[in-house]
Formats: sequence, C-alpha cells, structure tokens
Amino acid sequence: MSIQKHRRSNEHDYNQGSKLLKQVPDEIMELILQRLNIFDYLAFRQVCRSWHAISKRCSPAPQLPWLLFDSDPFHIQDHCLVSCLSDPRTHYSVPPKLFYESRCLGSVEGWLIMAARIHRSSPVVNLLLNPISGCRVELPPLSTISGPRSTRLDFLRKAVASFEQTRLEQCLVASLCDAGRLAFCRNIDESWTLVKARERNVVLRFEDVEIIDGKLYAATTHSTLMVFNIQGVTYTAERVVKLPYFGIYYHTGPYIAKDVATKDLFIVYSRSIASSNHSIIVYDLPSRTRYHTRAFRVFKLECDNSDDPHCVEVFDLGNRTLFVNDLGTKIISSSSDLERNCIYYALYRDYTKESKTDFGVFSLTNKSIKLLTFPGYASLQGFFKGMLVWFTPNPW
Repeated sequence: MSIQKHRRSNEHDYNQGSKLLKQVPDEIMELILQRLNIFDYLAFRQVCRSWHAISKRCSPAPQLPWLLFDSDPFHIQDHCLVSCLSDPRTHYSVPPKLFYESRCLGSVEGWLIMAARIHRSSPVVNLLLNPISGCRVELPPLSTISGPRSTRLDFLRKAVASFEQTRLEQCLVASLCDAGRLAFCRNIDESWTLVKARERNVVLRFEDVEIIDGKLYAATTHSTLMVFNIQGVTYTAERVVKLPYFGIYYHTGPYIAKDVATKDLFIVYSRSIASSNHSIIVYDLPSRTRYHTRAFRVFKLECDNSDDPHCVEVFDLGNRTLFVNDLGTKIISSSSDLERNCIYYALYRDYTKESKTDFGVFSLTNKSIKLLTFPGYASLQGFFKGMLVWFTPNPW
C-alpha cells in the first residue's frame, strides 16, 4: 500500500510540474536555451516531451571546439583542456566503439567525417557522423576512386564539407587522397570525382582544401591556391593565386580556414624547430629529436579586384580565434573563455619515426606561446595513435 501511495505521489508531483512548465512562454524557454552549454542543453531536452519539442526549435549557446582524441574528447575550461568524460551530463557516442576500425578525416558543424569498417572483413565506408546524436549519413564508396590503395582505411588523408542548404541532404565534401590528389562528392552522388590540374605539364598535388559557396579553394605543393567551381559532378578551374613562400623556415602548412560568417579565407603557416628543451613540449612520445611550434603567420585572401586576388598578412584577428589542426582549421568568434588574437593549435610532428603532438596557444600580439595543459592526466601517450581533431558539438 505504501508503494502505491508513493507512486501516486510521484505522478501527482510530475503532473503538477508539467502544468507549471506549460505556463512558461516559449519565448522565455528559447532565451534560456540560448544561454546553455551543450551539457545543460542535453539535460534540458530530457526533462519532458514539451521541453524536448522546444529544444528542436532553438540551438544552445555557441560552443567552443572540443579536441577529440580516439578515446576521450576534451573541452576548454579555464584555459586548460578538461576531459568531457569527467562531466556526468555528457551524452555522446565515441566513434571507435561504433566500428571495427575507423579514422577521422575532419569535422563540420558538429559532424565528423569518417572512414570506417563496420566489421573486420567489410569494405571501407565514408560517412558523416554526429557523435552527440548518433546520426550518420553515408557518402559514395571509395571504390569509385581509381587507385591501388582505394580500399585502404588511410586512402583519404583529410576531408572538409559544407552544407549548401540547411538540410543535410545538400552537403558537398572534398577530400585529399593518397599521393596528394583531390576529390569531391555530394552525399547524394553515386561516386567521387577526381580533380585533375596541371601547371607547365606537371600534375599538381594538393596540400589542403576548403569550401566556400560551392567552390574548392585548394593549396598546391607549388605554393599556389587554385579555385575550382563545382557544378554537379563537373568542375572548372577559375583562377590561380600565388601563396607566400618561406623556404625551409616554415615547415608546416598551409592550413586553410574559412570564416563561415564573413566567408573570408585565411591561410596559416607554422614554424617548427628542433630542440632539446623538453619543458616546451607538453606531451610526446620518446624520440631522439623533438620538435615544437615556435611561431605562426596568418594571411587573408583579398579578392577586391577579381583580376588580381592576393594574400595579405594579418596581424590582428579582431574578434576571431583560430583553432589549427592537421585535420582542419576552425575560426570562431572570440569569447571570454579564450585568449584574444590567438591561435590554439594541436599539431602532429612527424619528422621522426614516432609521431608526437604539439599543443599550445600562440599570441599574434606579442608572438608568445602558452601551453595547453591537461589537468589530471600524467601522460597522454595512448591517445596519439589515432585521430586528433577540433570538433564543435552540435546536438542535431
């Protein structure tokens, strides 16, 4: 009898709470949602059906990028990288647990671009995966790209994507393939399209790529930026822009980044040096030679005169913050949680047999570097064998 009374009491409290919640105007609820971080937002929509329905009409507050490892995502808190797993409100699906083996190629608006095998003997599939909601969208199979290594998990080195409309069905994906080749597709296409470009009868190889308004901006190994206009499964080369050249002094780059709001294009270079000063390295694997980032230079593509587009060096990012990584560079509006006019970076250093990872915050104002630390983690060596990508969580 006491159990039945307890159940009736809980049902009464729930019904009374639901009635009170329905009295709160939707406009007020939406204002609340716009101020929640991703953890509180996910908890909000689990309260009841009406709150879940409201959450579908409103996104949470702009999120800072997570740094996603194979086994653990980290988010920035008090200028440190803190494990998301330490927060009990976190709800997401870790990609490696969903597949027999997988490799991250990049991220876009809350979605990871993945190459994966569902089972040990299954072919490699490419897909978009939202690790928060668990939704996935498959891309054309790799077998449609000719090449001896097209069946390997590491055939695609990196990928970027752009949503042409608000619907996911209109998504353009571009990827750097084996041997510096460039390919693109839409998720509704049946196959990938290889981009072929020559300069003085020499086949061009590509180092990085970004998408703006249905156009590919691809950096070549000849220090040029080529622009391709994509129309369905065909493309045309529009122009070639000369990129800065630094010889051997800037080892890494170019990293291409776009400002989604203004559609400005930025090109980033980093300079690395070998050093025996191990205190500069945050975490790395043992090796005889150690490298760390010493400086960055940032350039902006100016297209005021369409006949003469060129790159201009940027010394002040304004209200922007750059997040640089080998699998993609992000630009977000600065917030109180971030250093102003700075570049947050997480880069691989592959100059020896064993890869190492270099973390830090570089200031364009005074050219100084601060280390990104991981409180509570004595070593992160186990994370360096897999993917490492800046990822902005999105519940939808």
